[in-house]
Amino acid sequence: VIGDDTIIYSNCFIGHETILGSKCLVYPNVVIRERLTIGSNVLIGDRVMIRSYDGHPTDPATRHLPAPPESSRPIVIGDNVWIGANCVILKGVTIGEGSVIAGGSVVTMKVPPNSLAMGNPARLYPLQMM
Repeated sequence: VIGDDTIIYSNCFIGHETILGSKCLVYPNVVIRERLTIGSNVLIGDRVMIRSYDGHPTDPATRHLPAPPESSRPIVIGDNVWIGANCVILKGVTIGEGSVIAGGSVVTMKVPPNSLAMGNPARLYPLQMM
């Protein structure tokens, strides 16, 4: 489901069970994999990967198989979030309204509203309003 006035640039992959709010902007080469809810007025920079599941099991004997469905956990991204270029958002993450994810960050945990997350793995900082 894609909301009104949302712009999605070229070479993006958006998987099933994804809800993308209105007035969002998704830059090129973004991968959004299954079971996501993205709010309105969200900016997603170039080459961002958002995945709600593990690609394959870690056990070498079964690594050639797809990950089992139970490895999937939904992702929720609130309204007015800005995700910088080259970020990775992993399964089960919630990003609170008004937050900023700095470019190149790997987000593995919940980001409270109006926070700044940056680094690999991402750490939380208060978002300074100008």
